[in-house]
Amino acid sequence: HSPESVEHLAAKRMLCTTKNISYIMPCLRCGVHMDVRIEGTPHEEKSFDIYRIDVAFTRDENVIGAVEVLHTHEIGPTKEAFLTSSGIAWCEARAHEIIDALTHKRPIKVETCAVKHCSSCAYEEERAKRNMHAYEKRMQRRKRMTAATWLHRFEARCKTCPLVDDIYPHVKEAYDK
Repeated sequence: HSPESVEHLAAKRMLCTTKNISYIMPCLRCGVHMDVRIEGTPHEEKSFDIYRIDVAFTRDENVIGAVEVLHTHEIGPTKEAFLTSSGIAWCEARAHEIIDALTHKRPIKVETCAVKHCSSCAYEEERAKRNMHAYEKRMQRRKRMTAATWLHRFEARCKTCPLVDDIYPHVKEAYDK
Protein backbone atom coordinates (compact mmCIF):
# COMPACT_ATOMS: atom_id res chain seq x y z
CA HIS A 1 0.00 0.00 0.00
CA SER A 2 1.05 3.59 -0.55
CA PRO A 3 1.52 5.83 2.54
CA GLU A 4 -1.79 7.52 1.68
CA SER A 5 -3.83 4.33 1.89
CA VAL A 6 -1.98 3.24 5.04
CA GLU A 7 -2.91 6.48 6.82
CA HIS A 8 -6.50 6.21 5.61
CA LEU A 9 -6.72 2.58 6.76
CA ALA A 10 -5.10 3.39 10.13
CA ALA A 11 -7.60 6.20 10.76
CA LYS A 12 -10.56 3.94 9.95
CA ARG A 13 -9.20 1.17 12.15
CA MET A 14 -8.68 3.58 15.06
CA LEU A 15 -12.25 4.86 14.71
CA CYS A 16 -13.49 1.27 14.96
CA THR A 17 -11.35 0.25 17.94
CA THR A 18 -11.29 3.36 20.13
CA LYS A 19 -14.04 3.89 22.71
CA ASN A 20 -15.68 7.19 23.71
CA ILE A 21 -14.65 9.23 20.70
CA SER A 22 -15.78 12.85 20.59
CA TYR A 23 -15.92 15.16 17.59
CA ILE A 24 -16.02 18.95 17.37
CA MET A 25 -16.62 21.37 14.52
CA PRO A 26 -16.56 25.16 14.46
CA CYS A 27 -19.82 26.87 13.56
CA LEU A 28 -19.41 28.21 10.02
CA ARG A 29 -20.89 31.56 11.06
CA CYS A 30 -19.41 32.42 14.48
CA GLY A 31 -16.66 29.82 14.96
CA VAL A 32 -17.87 28.46 18.31
CA HIS A 33 -17.01 24.77 18.71
CA MET A 34 -20.01 22.45 18.47
CA ASP A 35 -20.10 18.88 19.67
CA VAL A 36 -20.88 16.40 16.91
CA ARG A 37 -22.53 13.27 18.31
CA ILE A 38 -22.21 10.01 16.43
CA GLU A 39 -23.45 6.94 18.25
CA GLY A 40 -23.73 3.25 17.46
CA THR A 41 -21.40 0.36 16.73
CA PRO A 42 -18.63 1.20 14.21
CA HIS A 43 -18.04 -0.87 11.05
CA GLU A 44 -15.37 -0.24 8.40
CA GLU A 45 -16.45 0.12 4.78
CA LYS A 46 -20.17 -0.49 5.03
CA SER A 47 -22.65 -0.04 2.21
CA PHE A 48 -25.35 2.57 2.71
CA ASP A 49 -27.77 2.87 -0.18
CA ILE A 50 -25.58 3.53 -3.26
CA TYR A 51 -22.54 4.64 -1.22
CA ARG A 52 -19.78 3.01 0.78
CA ILE A 53 -19.16 4.62 4.14
CA ASP A 54 -15.59 4.63 5.51
CA VAL A 55 -16.87 4.01 9.04
CA ALA A 56 -20.58 3.42 9.49
CA PHE A 57 -22.18 3.40 12.93
CA THR A 58 -25.12 1.03 13.32
CA ARG A 59 -27.85 0.16 15.76
CA ASP A 60 -29.90 -2.99 15.12
CA GLU A 61 -28.17 -3.40 11.72
CA ASN A 62 -29.37 0.08 10.61
CA VAL A 63 -26.86 2.80 9.76
CA ILE A 64 -27.43 5.71 12.14
CA GLY A 65 -24.10 7.52 11.73
CA ALA A 66 -21.05 7.83 9.51
CA VAL A 67 -17.51 9.15 9.55
CA GLU A 68 -15.85 9.78 6.23
CA VAL A 69 -12.05 9.80 6.41
CA LEU A 70 -10.54 12.56 4.29
CA HIS A 71 -7.07 11.92 2.96
CA THR A 72 -6.82 12.96 -0.70
CA HIS A 73 -10.29 14.21 -1.65
CA GLU A 74 -13.48 15.35 0.03
CA ILE A 75 -16.73 13.40 -0.17
CA GLY A 76 -18.25 15.95 -2.56
CA PRO A 77 -21.56 17.80 -2.58
CA THR A 78 -23.68 14.90 -3.87
CA LYS A 79 -22.66 12.44 -1.17
CA GLU A 80 -22.78 15.22 1.44
CA ALA A 81 -26.36 16.09 0.44
CA PHE A 82 -27.32 12.41 0.47
CA LEU A 83 -25.91 11.81 3.96
CA THR A 84 -27.59 14.93 5.33
CA SER A 85 -30.97 14.18 3.73
CA SER A 86 -30.84 10.57 4.97
CA GLY A 87 -31.13 11.91 8.52
CA ILE A 88 -28.06 10.18 9.95
CA ALA A 89 -25.40 11.89 12.06
CA TRP A 90 -22.25 12.18 9.96
CA CYS A 91 -18.98 14.03 9.68
CA GLU A 92 -15.83 14.13 7.59
CA ALA A 93 -12.42 14.39 9.24
CA ARG A 94 -8.86 14.32 7.95
CA ALA A 95 -7.02 11.03 8.42
CA HIS A 96 -4.02 12.68 10.14
CA GLU A 97 -6.36 14.61 12.49
CA ILE A 98 -8.16 11.38 13.49
CA ILE A 99 -4.87 9.62 14.22
CA ASP A 100 -3.42 12.56 16.15
CA ALA A 101 -6.60 13.25 18.16
CA LEU A 102 -7.12 9.62 19.14
CA THR A 103 -3.43 9.16 19.97
CA HIS A 104 -3.53 12.20 22.28
CA LYS A 105 -7.05 11.45 23.61
CA ARG A 106 -8.66 14.68 22.49
CA PRO A 107 -11.74 15.44 20.39
CA ILE A 108 -11.43 15.02 16.63
CA LYS A 109 -11.76 18.31 14.75
CA VAL A 110 -13.99 17.61 11.77
CA GLU A 111 -13.94 19.39 8.41
CA THR A 112 -17.68 19.24 7.80
CA CYS A 113 -20.81 17.58 9.13
CA ALA A 114 -24.58 17.57 8.76
CA VAL A 115 -24.99 20.55 11.12
CA LYS A 116 -23.18 23.66 9.87
CA HIS A 117 -24.28 26.24 12.46
CA CYS A 118 -24.57 26.40 16.25
CA SER A 119 -28.10 26.78 17.63
CA SER A 120 -27.70 30.56 18.08
CA CYS A 121 -26.56 31.10 14.50
CA ALA A 122 -29.18 28.68 13.14
CA TYR A 123 -31.83 30.77 14.95
CA GLU A 124 -30.37 33.98 13.47
CA GLU A 125 -30.31 32.44 9.96
CA GLU A 126 -33.95 31.42 10.33
CA ARG A 127 -34.87 34.87 11.66
CA ALA A 128 -33.12 36.53 8.71
CA LYS A 129 -35.08 34.32 6.29
CA ARG A 130 -38.36 35.24 8.02
CA ASN A 131 -37.46 38.95 7.89
CA MET A 132 -36.63 38.69 4.17
CA HIS A 133 -39.94 36.95 3.51
CA ALA A 134 -41.82 39.69 5.40
CA TYR A 135 -39.90 42.37 3.46
CA GLU A 136 -40.79 40.71 0.14
CA LYS A 137 -44.48 40.61 1.14
CA ARG A 138 -44.37 44.33 2.05
CA MET A 139 -42.80 45.12 -1.34
CA GLN A 140 -45.54 43.13 -3.14
CA ARG A 141 -48.23 45.04 -1.21
CA ARG A 142 -46.53 48.33 -2.08
CA LYS A 143 -46.46 47.40 -5.79
CA ARG A 144 -50.15 46.47 -5.67
CA MET A 145 -50.99 49.76 -3.95
CA THR A 146 -48.99 51.70 -6.54
CA ALA A 147 -50.75 49.85 -9.35
CA ALA A 148 -54.15 50.48 -7.76
CA THR A 149 -53.38 54.19 -7.39
CA TRP A 150 -52.17 54.41 -10.98
CA LEU A 151 -55.27 52.57 -12.22
CA HIS A 152 -57.58 54.89 -10.33
CA ARG A 153 -55.87 58.01 -11.72
CA PHE A 154 -55.60 56.54 -15.21
CA GLU A 155 -59.28 55.51 -15.30
CA ALA A 156 -60.35 58.97 -14.10
CA ARG A 157 -58.34 60.77 -16.81
CA CYS A 158 -58.42 58.48 -19.83
CA LYS A 159 -61.77 56.79 -20.16
CA THR A 160 -61.58 57.25 -23.92
CA CYS A 161 -57.81 56.88 -24.39
CA PRO A 162 -56.90 54.11 -26.91
CA LEU A 163 -53.97 53.00 -24.69
CA VAL A 164 -56.41 51.93 -21.98
CA ASP A 165 -57.26 48.79 -23.92
CA ASP A 166 -53.55 47.84 -24.18
CA ILE A 167 -52.21 48.84 -20.75
CA TYR A 168 -55.18 48.46 -18.44
CA PRO A 169 -55.42 44.61 -18.47
CA HIS A 170 -51.72 44.22 -17.54
CA VAL A 171 -51.85 46.72 -14.70
CA LYS A 172 -55.17 45.32 -13.47
CA GLU A 173 -53.65 41.81 -13.44
CA ALA A 174 -50.72 43.06 -11.29
CA TYR A 175 -53.19 44.86 -8.99
CA ASP A 176 -55.40 41.79 -8.53
CA LYS A 177 -52.56 39.48 -7.46
